[in-house]
Order: sequence, then C-alpha cells, then structure tokens
Amino acid sequence: MAFINVTWATLRTRLQERLDSSQHWVDAELLIKFNDTLRFWNLLTGQWRTTVTATYMHPSSDAYLFLSGTMIWPMRMELADGTPVEKVSFASLHLAIPGWPAHTTADGGAVPTTVKFWAPRSLQLLTLYPRPVADTTVTIDGIMDTPVLAADGDFLDLDEGLYEDLLDLAAHWAQYKDGGPKFYDSVPALQKLVLRAGDINEEIRATDIYRKAQGQDRDRDHYPRVQPLGDEADVFREVGERVTRAVRSVRRRA
Repeated sequence: MAFINVTWATLRTRLQERLDSSQHWVDAELLIKFNDTLRFWNLLTGQWRTTVTATYMHPSSDAYLFLSGTMIWPMRMELADGTPVEKVSFASLHLAIPGWPAHTTADGGAVPTTVKFWAPRSLQLLTLYPRPVADTTVTIDGIMDTPVLAADGDFLDLDEGLYEDLLDLAAHWAQYKDGGPKFYDSVPALQKLVLRAGDINEEIRATDIYRKAQGQDRDRDHYPRVQPLGDEADVFREVGERVTRAVRSVRRRA
C-alpha cells in the first residue's frame, strides 16, 4: 500500500460518516477519540520512530544520561564510532556485576575501557556502564511521541489502508457514548486493529489483548454467572462456593 497524507478535516468527515448521527459528537470529541486511537496504535507498534544524539557530560557520579525532546522509549544505542552498546536491565547489572555503580572506564583490569552496556532508569533517563571518564556522545534509536492533530490542516503520513482501521477504532470508542448494540457491534474494529498490530510487532502476539482479539481467551466461559453480583457479601459467597466445589472435586478424585 502507498503512503499518503490526509488532513484532519478529511479524517473528521470520514469519521462522522461511520457514526449514525454525527450530531451526538462535537468536533472536539471526535478529535480526542482519533488522537487516542493514534496513541494506542503507537503503543502497540512503535509506529513513529526517531533518532537522537545525546552526550554524557563528565564528571557525573551516577552516569545518568537524560534524553530530552520527543523520544519516549529508547530501543537501541551506539557510540559515536558506530560501536553498538548492549541494552540490559538494572537487575542484571546488580546480579552480574557486583559494585558496578563505582566502576569507570579508567579502572582497568576486568572493567571495560569503553561503555559496554546501557540500562533504562525511566522512559527518558538512562545509565551507562562503565561510567565514562570523559564526555561521551551516543546515538539512540527509539519511539517518539505520537503525533497529535489539532487543526483542520494537520495531517498524517501513513499507509493508505491503515487509515480505515484507525477510523473504525475511533468510531468504536465514540460509540461508547451511545452504548448498547451500537457499541458492541463495533467491537470487531478493536479486534482487527490489535490483530494487525500483531503482524508488525511479534511481542504483541504473546499478550492477553492479542489472545482476546483472536477469541482465544475464554476463561470467563468456564465460570458462568447466573445472576449479577450485589454487595461484598455476594462476592465472598460466590468465591466460597467455588472453593468448596473445587475441594470436593479433589477429594472425589483422591
């Protein structure tokens, strides 16, 4: 499919066409629903990527590297000469390298003389190991902030076929305002987008939301509820009955 750019004015018109009565939603509501849809898609796939250059300024006692700007999820790092730096976790540093916070590139011995690992401390705060003893510039690839549409002339540059799925999901979330059959009949729009995300990001396929979109998560079907729950006493009563049935079943098999 070709990449095309479409303005928010055009997208809003196409979104209104998907709703039975566009008078139920003002333009500001539709804008919120569509921007939320874009954020959801970026969360699932990392659609919008960016590359930033950051410099660790010596001296620093903790080797923290702060990422300013639009990157919200760093994924890959390399030194200025193109040498890749391996991503690890804080837990692995603590387990594999005792006393690692005190190590520097000037220590010698078993301690590397250049940065070998990086670990995310938060979304925009990274730690380098070992701590450099000189200013060190790195290049980082990652996911950027989701674009936010605001004016009629704002546009997105996406796969032509993707627009339809995004509009369908935005309409699904907008239908929540009406509820009832209109909302439930639009649930397949959410399932379709999640399944499409699984084709792009393999990690999504291991999540509950992906299994539910496939119709594989049927745990609730094994515990049908014959009447709605009331107060806390009803909750504890139902749980107690389930436990009693489970114990009796185990005893019979024994």
